[in-house]
Amino acid sequence: MKGFCLRLLWAAVLVLLGLAQARSSSAGSGAGVFEKPQARPLPPHVARPRVVWRGEYGRTPSEVRAAGGFYARGLQRLMGGEALAPAEREQGASLYHHTTSLTWRYTQWVSTSSSPSVAFRYATGRAAGRPAFVYRIRADARMVDVVGTLGAHFEDAAAVAEREHAAAGYIPYAQIEGWYRVEPSEPLHRLVDPASDRVRETAEFSSNDEFDAGLYNGRSAGGGAWPRLAGFPRGSEAWKDPDYRRHEAMPVAVSFANLLFKTTCRRSESCFEKLMPQEPLMPAGLALHGVLAMESLRYGDGNGTRLASASWLDTGLR
Repeated sequence: MKGFCLRLLWAAVLVLLGLAQARSSSAGSGAGVFEKPQARPLPPHVARPRVVWRGEYGRTPSEVRAAGGFYARGLQRLMGGEALAPAEREQGASLYHHTTSLTWRYTQWVSTSSSPSVAFRYATGRAAGRPAFVYRIRADARMVDVVGTLGAHFEDAAAVAEREHAAAGYIPYAQIEGWYRVEPSEPLHRLVDPASDRVRETAEFSSNDEFDAGLYNGRSAGGGAWPRLAGFPRGSEAWKDPDYRRHEAMPVAVSFANLLFKTTCRRSESCFEKLMPQEPLMPAGLALHGVLAMESLRYGDGNGTRLASASWLDTGLR
């Protein structure tokens, strides 16, 4: 009887071991152990890149050339003589609102990234079977580091991972070095090395014959962080941060206008008046003098003359 009970006990143990093995082997495709998916590593944050990337689908490089480059939707509307509401002008100039994508109809910014991987994923992820293009663009001071500008108050983790450098107003076609054509369903790893976040040398690059190497030379780099362009919502806790508190009273549309005047227009009034025929948030009858004088009053220079009021642009104030 004792031997029978012992055999019965061993049989039960073997059955239980068999069930446990069957369960473990069914948890995955032969792995036997469930492994939590690894999070995709973030591209490195580059504050002042020399090159930025933009992924596009739905139009070709020849169409980009015909358009003169990449234009922000809000700037296109202003140049076309369309009036924007004061709230649209203010939010359209805000980098905080730009990252939410809720202002896409009137944003004053053109999105680029310091990461080629981000640009490739954007282009191919939305192409819906159509060819896509990733543009290599020489950076300059009009491109503002979004991560650095919003700092610890950047609330959207997915947007942080995009490593965006937003270009003020537009990117001329002559600033584009060239592009990569991405075929439908082409895997990312064939074009970009995931470990280094660099484009592979085997990827076929098409040079832009109209790239202005003399103007956009190797010394150019992104403009870095500009806290005055954050444009957080009214009542945001971010305004208690000393880095942003001193900019709270200044409309972000005015700060954006100054950046556009200094970088994109290179201090040309005719350029500025063409791009922004309606002066952001200024009383009727005031031209460019008024925008710059408003900044001068903010920083203690009240004479309002063009040269004196524009001098703050060379001080490095952010």
